[in-house]
Amino acid sequence: MLLALIITAILFIFPGHIAGSLEELNHAYLMLLMLGLSVAFIHGMGFYPRLWLWKIIFSPYFAWGVLFNFILF
Repeated sequence: MLLALIITAILFIFPGHIAGSLEELNHAYLMLLMLGLSVAFIHGMGFYPRLWLWKIIFSPYFAWGVLFNFILF
């Protein structure tokens, strides 16, 4: 959850980190990042789904991959 909070703060304080202008903004990348942040917050709050489909969708491994990719690139 701490990683999700840090990246959310970076997005609010330095929105230019994603793109220099609106023409350069990749909406698919931003949508994937928001999904990763949502999953990280859900996992950080302690939510554990029972249905196998939700377990796959809300897997923290997906969120960590997306968030670390954002930090590195």
